[in-house]
Amino acid sequence: MNNYECRLDPKSYLMRYDYPRVLRFNLPEEAKEEFKTGDYEISYRAFLTWAAENDPVNAPKLLAIRDAYYGGDNYDDHVLGFGELGPLSLTMRDRAMLRRERDRISSYREIRHRQIVADFESARAHRADVLNAFADEFSELDQKFATLEAHYEELVRDWE
Repeated sequence: MNNYECRLDPKSYLMRYDYPRVLRFNLPEEAKEEFKTGDYEISYRAFLTWAAENDPVNAPKLLAIRDAYYGGDNYDDHVLGFGELGPLSLTMRDRAMLRRERDRISSYREIRHRQIVADFESARAHRADVLNAFADEFSELDQKFATLEAHYEELVRDWE
């Protein structure tokens, strides 16, 4: 079998494209027990779609990766939800203590959350200022990169 036929062979395709397609968020055991649920699972396809909606700068690249590698041709490309609940070990009293502790520190967590959001917003604003300062240079580099990429594609077509 030559190289071209190997690329079209379904078994070879399945072996080559057998990569992880589901993200699993391992929740703390206490959270799983308190809310009586398992870990949360989301397909890479759904995650990349969400990321593209929330990151417009990188959206074209994220959607291109999604379409090229997580095109919906696998059942795992459609996973979304909580996994199975394992055995419970916390008593009702333990769960109540966890809720009280979380309520007790909620004001601290809110203050900390606001600080972190402010830090991230400041960093994003600084990054935007830096990018704007060099916008012309970046535009010129993007044009050069596009020219090189077109030349590369032409070389690939000639080689095939």
